[in-house]
Amino acid sequence: MSKRKLCALGYPAPAQELDPNDESTFRKLVFWVEDQKISHYAIEDRAALSNADSADWNGAFQKYLSDLSCPIASDKATNAELLDWLLGLAVSIAFNENAALYRQKSAAELARLRGDSDPSKTSDNLLNELDYDSDEFRKGVSDLAKMLEIAEHPNHLITLRAICTLIQDRLSNSAVKQATEDPKKRLGKAYPLETYSTGLESMGDAALDNATRALRLLHVKHLRDLQTDINETIVAVQNLTANPKTDDKLGQIGR
Repeated sequence: MSKRKLCALGYPAPAQELDPNDESTFRKLVFWVEDQKISHYAIEDRAALSNADSADWNGAFQKYLSDLSCPIASDKATNAELLDWLLGLAVSIAFNENAALYRQKSAAELARLRGDSDPSKTSDNLLNELDYDSDEFRKGVSDLAKMLEIAEHPNHLITLRAICTLIQDRLSNSAVKQATEDPKKRLGKAYPLETYSTGLESMGDAALDNATRALRLLHVKHLRDLQTDINETIVAVQNLTANPKTDDKLGQIGR
Protein backbone atom coordinates (compact mmCIF):
# COMPACT_ATOMS: atom_id res chain seq x y z
CA MET A 1 0.00 0.00 0.00
CA SER A 2 2.83 2.42 0.83
CA LYS A 3 4.41 1.87 -2.57
CA ARG A 4 1.15 2.75 -4.31
CA LYS A 5 0.88 5.92 -2.23
CA LEU A 6 4.46 6.87 -3.09
CA CYS A 7 3.67 6.42 -6.78
CA ALA A 8 0.51 8.53 -6.39
CA LEU A 9 2.56 11.27 -4.73
CA GLY A 10 5.08 11.23 -7.56
CA TYR A 11 8.10 9.90 -5.70
CA PRO A 12 11.09 10.34 -8.08
CA ALA A 13 12.56 6.85 -7.55
CA PRO A 14 10.93 3.50 -8.38
CA ALA A 15 8.83 2.78 -5.28
CA GLN A 16 8.99 -0.98 -5.89
CA GLU A 17 12.68 -0.96 -5.05
CA LEU A 18 12.27 0.72 -1.67
CA ASP A 19 12.39 -1.12 1.64
CA PRO A 20 10.89 0.91 4.51
CA ASN A 21 12.35 -1.55 7.01
CA ASP A 22 15.82 -0.33 6.03
CA GLU A 23 16.55 2.43 8.54
CA SER A 24 18.45 4.67 6.10
CA THR A 25 15.76 4.37 3.44
CA PHE A 26 13.02 4.97 6.02
CA ARG A 27 14.62 8.20 7.26
CA LYS A 28 15.10 9.53 3.75
CA LEU A 29 11.47 8.76 2.89
CA VAL A 30 10.23 10.51 6.03
CA PHE A 31 12.16 13.65 5.15
CA TRP A 32 10.98 13.55 1.52
CA VAL A 33 7.33 13.28 2.57
CA GLU A 34 7.66 16.21 4.99
CA ASP A 35 9.80 18.33 2.68
CA GLN A 36 7.80 17.80 -0.51
CA LYS A 37 4.25 16.97 0.53
CA ILE A 38 3.22 17.52 4.14
CA SER A 39 5.30 20.66 4.86
CA HIS A 40 4.17 20.85 8.47
CA TYR A 41 7.43 22.54 9.46
CA ALA A 42 8.92 25.68 8.03
CA ILE A 43 11.88 24.97 5.75
CA GLU A 44 14.45 26.01 8.35
CA ASP A 45 12.87 23.69 10.94
CA ARG A 46 13.26 20.56 8.81
CA ALA A 47 17.01 20.28 9.29
CA ALA A 48 16.74 17.74 12.11
CA LEU A 49 14.85 15.35 9.83
CA SER A 50 17.05 15.95 6.80
CA ASN A 51 20.20 14.50 8.38
CA ALA A 52 19.51 10.76 8.21
CA ASP A 53 22.87 9.96 9.86
CA SER A 54 22.32 12.14 12.91
CA ALA A 55 22.27 10.48 16.34
CA ASP A 56 19.40 12.81 17.27
CA TRP A 57 17.21 11.80 14.30
CA ASN A 58 14.95 9.46 16.31
CA GLY A 59 14.22 12.18 18.83
CA ALA A 60 13.37 14.62 16.05
CA PHE A 61 11.13 12.02 14.45
CA GLN A 62 9.26 11.38 17.71
CA LYS A 63 8.62 15.12 18.06
CA TYR A 64 7.50 15.24 14.42
CA LEU A 65 4.93 12.50 15.00
CA SER A 66 3.71 14.28 18.12
CA ASP A 67 3.36 17.58 16.26
CA LEU A 68 1.30 15.79 13.60
CA SER A 69 -0.92 14.21 16.30
CA CYS A 70 -0.10 10.77 14.94
CA PRO A 71 -2.48 8.24 16.56
CA ILE A 72 -0.01 5.36 16.20
CA ALA A 73 2.28 4.61 19.12
CA SER A 74 5.74 4.86 17.58
CA ASP A 75 7.30 2.51 20.13
CA LYS A 76 4.90 -0.27 19.12
CA ALA A 77 4.54 0.40 15.40
CA THR A 78 6.93 -0.70 12.67
CA ASN A 79 8.66 1.67 10.29
CA ALA A 80 6.37 0.42 7.51
CA GLU A 81 3.25 1.22 9.54
CA LEU A 82 4.46 4.69 10.48
CA LEU A 83 5.48 5.44 6.91
CA ASP A 84 2.10 4.27 5.61
CA TRP A 85 0.34 6.65 8.01
CA LEU A 86 2.54 9.56 6.92
CA LEU A 87 1.92 8.78 3.27
CA GLY A 88 -1.82 8.57 3.90
CA LEU A 89 -1.69 12.02 5.48
CA ALA A 90 0.31 13.32 2.52
CA VAL A 91 -2.22 11.89 0.04
CA SER A 92 -5.06 13.55 1.98
CA ILE A 93 -3.26 16.89 1.91
CA ALA A 94 -2.55 16.56 -1.81
CA PHE A 95 -6.20 15.79 -2.48
CA ASN A 96 -7.46 18.67 -0.35
CA GLU A 97 -5.18 21.11 -2.14
CA ASN A 98 -6.61 20.05 -5.51
CA ALA A 99 -10.04 18.85 -4.41
CA ALA A 100 -11.95 20.85 -7.00
CA LEU A 101 -9.83 19.43 -9.82
CA TYR A 102 -10.18 15.85 -8.55
CA ARG A 103 -13.94 16.24 -8.10
CA GLN A 104 -14.22 17.64 -11.61
CA LYS A 105 -12.29 14.69 -13.02
CA SER A 106 -14.39 12.24 -11.00
CA ALA A 107 -17.63 13.84 -12.20
CA ALA A 108 -16.44 13.73 -15.81
CA GLU A 109 -15.44 10.06 -15.46
CA LEU A 110 -18.77 9.20 -13.84
CA ALA A 111 -20.62 10.99 -16.61
CA ARG A 112 -18.59 9.07 -19.19
CA LEU A 113 -19.46 5.75 -17.56
CA ARG A 114 -23.13 6.71 -17.45
CA GLY A 115 -23.04 7.75 -21.08
CA ASP A 116 -24.24 11.27 -20.32
CA SER A 117 -24.19 13.45 -23.40
CA ASP A 118 -23.35 16.53 -21.37
CA PRO A 119 -20.93 15.68 -18.52
CA SER A 120 -20.70 19.36 -17.58
CA LYS A 121 -24.37 19.65 -16.61
CA THR A 122 -25.01 20.54 -13.01
CA SER A 123 -26.23 17.97 -10.51
CA ASP A 124 -29.51 18.19 -8.63
CA ASN A 125 -27.63 17.29 -5.46
CA LEU A 126 -26.79 20.57 -3.72
CA LEU A 127 -24.03 18.84 -1.72
CA ASN A 128 -22.02 18.66 -4.94
CA GLU A 129 -21.97 22.45 -5.07
CA LEU A 130 -20.36 22.89 -1.63
CA ASP A 131 -16.75 23.97 -1.28
CA TYR A 132 -15.45 21.39 1.17
CA ASP A 133 -12.15 23.21 1.55
CA SER A 134 -13.46 26.67 2.35
CA ASP A 135 -12.75 28.27 5.71
CA GLU A 136 -16.49 28.45 6.42
CA PHE A 137 -16.92 24.70 5.88
CA ARG A 138 -13.88 23.85 8.00
CA LYS A 139 -15.18 26.08 10.80
CA GLY A 140 -18.60 24.46 10.57
CA VAL A 141 -17.08 21.00 10.92
CA SER A 142 -14.98 22.17 13.86
CA ASP A 143 -17.98 23.74 15.63
CA LEU A 144 -20.06 20.61 15.08
CA ALA A 145 -17.27 18.39 16.41
CA LYS A 146 -17.01 20.51 19.55
CA MET A 147 -20.77 20.41 20.01
CA LEU A 148 -20.77 16.61 19.77
CA GLU A 149 -17.57 16.34 21.85
CA ILE A 150 -15.62 14.59 19.09
CA ALA A 151 -11.83 14.88 18.98
CA GLU A 152 -10.76 16.76 15.85
CA HIS A 153 -8.42 15.22 13.28
CA PRO A 154 -5.93 17.39 11.35
CA ASN A 155 -7.91 16.47 8.23
CA HIS A 156 -11.36 18.07 8.65
CA LEU A 157 -12.90 15.55 6.23
CA ILE A 158 -11.94 12.69 8.54
CA THR A 159 -13.51 14.62 11.42
CA LEU A 160 -16.65 14.98 9.31
CA ARG A 161 -16.68 11.23 8.71
CA ALA A 162 -16.53 10.64 12.47
CA ILE A 163 -19.42 13.08 12.94
CA CYS A 164 -21.49 11.22 10.35
CA THR A 165 -20.78 7.90 12.07
CA LEU A 166 -21.85 9.25 15.45
CA ILE A 167 -25.04 10.74 14.00
CA GLN A 168 -25.94 7.48 12.30
CA ASP A 169 -25.26 5.41 15.42
CA ARG A 170 -26.58 7.72 18.13
CA LEU A 171 -28.98 10.21 16.54
CA SER A 172 -30.95 8.05 14.12
CA ASN A 173 -34.68 7.56 14.72
CA SER A 174 -34.15 4.08 16.13
CA ALA A 175 -31.29 5.23 18.37
CA VAL A 176 -33.31 8.16 19.72
CA LYS A 177 -36.31 5.89 20.32
CA GLN A 178 -34.13 3.43 22.21
CA ALA A 179 -32.59 6.24 24.26
CA THR A 180 -36.04 7.39 25.42
CA GLU A 181 -36.97 3.97 26.78
CA ASP A 182 -36.84 3.08 30.45
CA PRO A 183 -33.11 3.11 31.33
CA LYS A 184 -33.46 -0.11 33.33
CA LYS A 185 -35.12 -1.83 30.39
CA ARG A 186 -32.60 -0.40 27.95
CA LEU A 187 -29.45 -1.10 29.91
CA GLY A 188 -30.46 -4.38 31.48
CA LYS A 189 -28.58 -5.94 34.34
CA ALA A 190 -25.19 -4.43 35.15
CA TYR A 191 -22.29 -6.61 34.03
CA PRO A 192 -19.37 -7.12 36.43
CA LEU A 193 -16.67 -5.92 34.05
CA GLU A 194 -13.79 -6.85 36.35
CA THR A 195 -14.76 -10.55 36.17
CA TYR A 196 -14.46 -10.73 32.38
CA SER A 197 -11.26 -12.29 31.07
CA THR A 198 -9.70 -10.70 28.00
CA GLY A 199 -7.22 -13.50 27.47
CA LEU A 200 -4.39 -11.01 27.94
CA GLU A 201 -2.03 -10.40 30.79
CA SER A 202 -2.88 -7.60 33.18
CA MET A 203 -1.16 -4.30 32.39
CA GLY A 204 -0.93 -3.42 36.07
CA ASP A 205 -3.44 -0.61 35.77
CA ALA A 206 -7.09 -1.24 36.67
CA ALA A 207 -8.34 1.49 34.34
CA LEU A 208 -6.42 0.12 31.35
CA ASP A 209 -7.52 -3.44 32.15
CA ASN A 210 -11.16 -2.36 32.31
CA ALA A 211 -10.79 -0.43 29.05
CA THR A 212 -9.37 -3.57 27.43
CA ARG A 213 -12.29 -5.63 28.73
CA ALA A 214 -14.78 -3.06 27.41
CA LEU A 215 -13.16 -3.04 23.96
CA ARG A 216 -13.15 -6.84 23.87
CA LEU A 217 -16.87 -6.95 24.75
CA LEU A 218 -17.65 -4.35 22.09
CA HIS A 219 -15.74 -6.44 19.56
CA VAL A 220 -17.77 -9.51 20.50
CA LYS A 221 -20.98 -7.50 20.14
CA HIS A 222 -19.97 -6.32 16.69
CA LEU A 223 -19.23 -9.90 15.65
CA ARG A 224 -22.64 -10.99 16.90
CA ASP A 225 -24.33 -8.18 15.01
CA LEU A 226 -22.44 -9.21 11.89
CA GLN A 227 -23.50 -12.83 12.36
CA THR A 228 -27.12 -11.69 12.77
CA ASP A 229 -26.92 -9.73 9.51
CA ILE A 230 -25.43 -12.76 7.76
CA ASN A 231 -28.18 -15.03 9.08
CA GLU A 232 -30.88 -12.60 7.97
CA THR A 233 -29.30 -12.42 4.51
CA ILE A 234 -29.22 -16.22 4.26
CA VAL A 235 -32.90 -16.42 5.25
CA ALA A 236 -33.82 -13.77 2.69
CA VAL A 237 -31.96 -15.64 -0.06
CA GLN A 238 -33.57 -18.91 0.97
CA ASN A 239 -37.00 -17.30 0.72
CA LEU A 240 -36.20 -16.13 -2.80
CA THR A 241 -34.94 -19.56 -3.84
CA ALA A 242 -37.75 -21.53 -2.19
CA ASN A 243 -39.38 -24.54 -3.88
CA PRO A 244 -40.46 -23.14 -7.29
CA LYS A 245 -43.44 -25.49 -7.35
CA THR A 246 -45.23 -23.11 -4.98
CA ASP A 247 -45.24 -20.25 -7.47
CA ASP A 248 -44.98 -20.43 -11.24
CA LYS A 249 -43.44 -16.94 -11.26
CA LEU A 250 -40.35 -18.23 -9.46
CA GLY A 251 -39.36 -20.53 -12.31
CA GLN A 252 -40.01 -23.79 -14.04
CA ILE A 253 -37.63 -26.02 -12.09
CA GLY A 254 -39.26 -29.07 -10.53
CA ARG A 255 -42.21 -29.32 -12.90
